[in-house]
Amino acid sequence: MRWPWHRRKVTCATCGYFCRMETRRVWLGQSEHFGGSKSDQYEERVVFHEVDPVARQTGTISRSAWWSLREVRCFKHAAQYALEVADILPPEQREVPNDLEPSEEARRLREVDRQLHEAIARTINTPRHCDFWFCYRRGYGPELHRDLEERHRLEWSARVWNVAAALAGAAIGGGLTILAAWLLAG
Repeated sequence: MRWPWHRRKVTCATCGYFCRMETRRVWLGQSEHFGGSKSDQYEERVVFHEVDPVARQTGTISRSAWWSLREVRCFKHAAQYALEVADILPPEQREVPNDLEPSEEARRLREVDRQLHEAIARTINTPRHCDFWFCYRRGYGPELHRDLEERHRLEWSARVWNVAAALAGAAIGGGLTILAAWLLAG
């Protein structure tokens, strides 16, 4: 649902559709094959989670910045965070050479991780125009925000129709009153 009257700049960190995507492997049970052998059946399911307010400010969505960048999503697909982060911190700047000593390599990995978290935070806190923005409510996941938005839309539509019906009724009633007065006077 697009809100045509919403034209101010907003941030993804204040949007209810900003979320963390996780892929889970779910066990469906065992199936028996020809010959009596059994095998486990699994299915990959995508689950969307709320991102807590602290992570929204710091960009620390997951344990590591690499996972944060993989998991962060816009539920409405309005933003492409991986591409926006790549503009801020290009992939070649994230590389860690293989010929470093272990202590230097660990230091470089921590530095890249910090830079990546900063780039994610900068991306999600940058003001932008977004037609899909919906105010974030703590404790609500993206699906609940979608349901809440739908309920708001239906309530708004009902109000508009009620006002239109009242105005139409008043116009018809006023017209009938004038017509009756004219007929009785004539």
